[in-house]
Amino acid sequence: GDLPRVARLTDLGYAVYSGDDIATLGFLAHGACGLVSVVAHVAGSFYGVLYTIYLIDELHLPPLILGVVVSAGGTREYLDPVRFLGNRSSGLQGYALARAAAARGAEVTLVSANVTLPDPAGVKVVRVETTAQLRDAVVGAAASADAVVMAAAPADFKANEVASGKLTRDASLDLQLEPTEDILAGLGATRTEEQTIVAFAAEAGENVERAREKLLRKN
Repeated sequence: GDLPRVARLTDLGYAVYSGDDIATLGFLAHGACGLVSVVAHVAGSFYGVLYTIYLIDELHLPPLILGVVVSAGGTREYLDPVRFLGNRSSGLQGYALARAAAARGAEVTLVSANVTLPDPAGVKVVRVETTAQLRDAVVGAAASADAVVMAAAPADFKANEVASGKLTRDASLDLQLEPTEDILAGLGATRTEEQTIVAFAAEAGENVERAREKLLRKN
């Protein structure tokens, strides 16, 4: 049965919740929506959010009859055939959001940029590599979506010109970069009144005002 598995998880340091405890955690985490973040504590190290679970039966939540697009992961912009600029992103957040929306009954398209996680059940996964590919996939899927959640981390810059061969260590190197397209700003400019767009800003230090400025500029 499941008891040996639960005991093994407890031995490894996982916190196990059930019944009313889970429902309570859900309401604390996300108001009336019942969003539960499960955090693993193994060998003294926190591994962050592993899963996001909607407890439909426990919380009696209505199903989502919506089309949802979620982006996840980090894009790559190549300097030569093997080297690239990119943003570090595991894709965990985007995959958890896609899984949660699908569990509520939404029709979910997950645009995945260089993520090695297994595909969430019941989710259409579109794999991309570059920022331009991410833009094309998200914009195409967003045209008929009720909500777009931009959890991916697109690279901010790309090379003016990609070298045709591998750049050598002994050659002089002068990289000329240009900004990649701002996908979120494009979505904000073309969204309908009925469409919801969710995005995240990762800023260095106490830069809350810059995040607020982005919200106003890209909405």
